[in-house]
Amino acid sequence: VHPLSFLDGTLDNDSSVLAANAFGCATDAGEQQALDFHLTVYANQPTETRGQPAWSADQLIGWGNDVGIDDADWEDCVNELTYEGWVTQVQTTMAGAGITQTPTVFLDGEKFDVTADLDAAIDEALKNDQ
Repeated sequence: VHPLSFLDGTLDNDSSVLAANAFGCATDAGEQQALDFHLTVYANQPTETRGQPAWSADQLIGWGNDVGIDDADWEDCVNELTYEGWVTQVQTTMAGAGITQTPTVFLDGEKFDVTADLDAAIDEALKNDQ
């Protein structure tokens, strides 16, 4: 999972950076908490409206609390944008690779059409690797 922040430029806000940074903070709590946090943010994604923030740091912190991340380090990490540099680096790297949307899935190093049957494609790739 590589969180991207490309919507900020399109929507003229900083919500993607906030959420991607919070995901970085959630990884400090553990893999399961990070995944649960990621799924919670996606489940609560509002309509994308130019100039309107999608969510606040307080909302992101609350969702982290909901998935079991509840210490002061979590709140400090989100509020201080501890992983902002990492978020920028990931976005730059992915943009350079031509990744401009989420989700983007690669299978055997090739970009996969996410509208196709992913399970069947994985099964086929596994057969070919044997």
